[in-house]
Amino acid sequence: MTKLSLYLAFLLVLLTPPLSLAEEGRGYVGGQVGMFLPIKSSVTGDFPTGSGTLTYDPGLVLMATGGYRFANGLRGEGELNFRRVTTDKLSTAIGSAGVDGDVTCYGFMTNLYYDIPTPTVLTLYLGAGAGVVATRFSQGTSKGAVVWTEGHDVDFAYQGIAGFAIRLNDSTSLDLVYHHYAVPRLHFQPLSVEFRGLNLAAGIRHWF
Repeated sequence: MTKLSLYLAFLLVLLTPPLSLAEEGRGYVGGQVGMFLPIKSSVTGDFPTGSGTLTYDPGLVLMATGGYRFANGLRGEGELNFRRVTTDKLSTAIGSAGVDGDVTCYGFMTNLYYDIPTPTVLTLYLGAGAGVVATRFSQGTSKGAVVWTEGHDVDFAYQGIAGFAIRLNDSTSLDLVYHHYAVPRLHFQPLSVEFRGLNLAAGIRHWF
């Protein structure tokens, strides 16, 4: 956790603009809601083959954001997010079985964007972010048998972002955005899981 905290502090320093830029920029707050589509992940644990893959059902993502757009097109942002999905199937070398369980994530990301204006009300943007996520895996069961017990972990997360904003008026814009989100490895006793997925979300931004 110490290394993660130092990394996030360093990233926040990088995103803090000089006062001259801040005076020319514009702040905003926003929110997004959408679908989280987890990608099949590798998993190791206390089951016969010791490793396999885990699939999930589509889930929910919620995000609250606040940031600042600078005169040069760069935009720095802080993001609070929530994701929840249910597990679908655990597959190993000896077969596969449905597994019932929930995965719940609470995260904080720092994002950096580049806005690409057009002659229309449309603004395209590309971005990337890094942060920390606290994740809970509920107990996983298959046909009444316990496959894994409940576990918690806190780890590093990162994402790539692409989207566009539609200006509704001078103070409000509509976002349609794609995130590729990843946590390299979550550790639960007795599981170790790679957790990745795609966000498809829509939201509103209010500009100051």
